[in-house]
Amino acid sequence: MFNTRKRPGREKHEFVGTDTWLTEAILKNSDQGLFLMDAAGKLLPPVSRALSTLFRRMDFPNLAVEKLLSPVVSADTLARVETHLTHLFNGTWNDGKPLNVLEEIEVHLMNDDGSVDIKHYQFDFDAVDMSHAPTMWLVRVTDVTAQVSMMRELEELRSKVRTQGAILRGTLQTDSELENALRTLTETLAAQQNKQVHLDSTGLHLVPPRYQTVVKTVASQLIRNAVIHGIETPSRREAAGKSLHGTLRLEFSAQAECFELAFEDDGQGLHPAQVRATAVQRGMITAEAAASLLDRDVIKLIFKSRFTTLADSATDTTHGTGMSLVRRYVHGAGGKIALASLPGHETRFKITLPAQPAAGTGTGERAANQPQVA
Repeated sequence: MFNTRKRPGREKHEFVGTDTWLTEAILKNSDQGLFLMDAAGKLLPPVSRALSTLFRRMDFPNLAVEKLLSPVVSADTLARVETHLTHLFNGTWNDGKPLNVLEEIEVHLMNDDGSVDIKHYQFDFDAVDMSHAPTMWLVRVTDVTAQVSMMRELEELRSKVRTQGAILRGTLQTDSELENALRTLTETLAAQQNKQVHLDSTGLHLVPPRYQTVVKTVASQLIRNAVIHGIETPSRREAAGKSLHGTLRLEFSAQAECFELAFEDDGQGLHPAQVRATAVQRGMITAEAAASLLDRDVIKLIFKSRFTTLADSATDTTHGTGMSLVRRYVHGAGGKIALASLPGHETRFKITLPAQPAAGTGTGERAANQPQVA
């Protein structure tokens, strides 16, 4: 009989060969960015092919994670990553967040034509048990852009539904019902935000039936935006030398050839520098183009749907939430909207609606691309 047992050396050689083949197959075919990270935060070769696709570069060996991200993320995001890695290396975390997950890192990737693609990546860190070597982590980078976009779209939709619901629940048929509903909306939002806000409204009895939907929707959204993002908390207003309660003013009037809806709040106003920085960060405009814009033109960027969607959070102060919705309703009615703001003091909107609907336009139900913004 023949001895069919393999010699130990040959068996080890075949095992190593199989292991290498498996590693290469995983690195070649995985749709995740895969790499090993050492205790100094550097990438160790080999890395997965997908990592080059995700970051559009090839020079990964011995590249620090901070260096990998610094060209494509904001300074705030980079600081967040550095803090996370520090706690990861030290094995400590103070706010209860898991050490092994770094979620929704926003990445800006430059295209050849100068445009910017905005992606969201998730980083998962799994410690590798290497008894004979320093601590290392297997890092998995996953593109979660689609999931993040879907969640933000759903949240924006929920916000719009809540606003519309506040209007519809009032069954607004007369000016007094409209005024009461808008005042109730103001008080409800103020209570939710722990703020003191008062609404002064005049002229709502002059709203023609064909503009009821436009005025109801636009006024409600402007109120929501002002209470959540414009009016400061009582303590901040006191520190700024203002009265503890904020004031919203809403006036509808009939002019010779049009109707006007004026709205203003005495909150923190729009800060052009902040709007400019946000627009650049979101890839809506280049830094050079933003710098060339006058302040009065910069603040009009809040009407862009991309600016609105990405700024939609209760902690954001760009005063842009819902402005694309206002824009669509105003333009759909054949109207135009003007905006002015004094940083630290007020924000004012003037909406002009034609006395007679233009041919082919509805009364705010049709959404078009852009309003005329004065």
